[in-house]
Amino acid sequence: MVPAVIIAPNDKPSARLDVSMGLGPIRYFLNLYVLVQFTEMDSGQDKLDELIDPSNPESVLSIVWNSDLVGDADISFSEIREYGGEFQAANVPHIGAKIPIEVYTC
Repeated sequence: MVPAVIIAPNDKPSARLDVSMGLGPIRYFLNLYVLVQFTEMDSGQDKLDELIDPSNPESVLSIVWNSDLVGDADISFSEIREYGGEFQAANVPHIGAKIPIEVYTC
């Protein structure tokens, strides 16, 4: 059911152990896929825009940035990829965007 957000491993290594043989911080590399229904391009695009607009307090980016979803970890995202691209799931076409994120444990 859409709109939907799917979290998946990034193309980079899933995690990186930076310090002291894994006893320090860990960086996880993930992708957020934001998907909306692909019926009419304009209405789907408008909904996608609402969901990824960081100035919208109900957008995916705002919710992730302002929440305690990852406890004491920090989240970083700096780009949106494949914006307006077509994605297919369960033989149903969607439009969406891929947002690479990094999660830093403390």
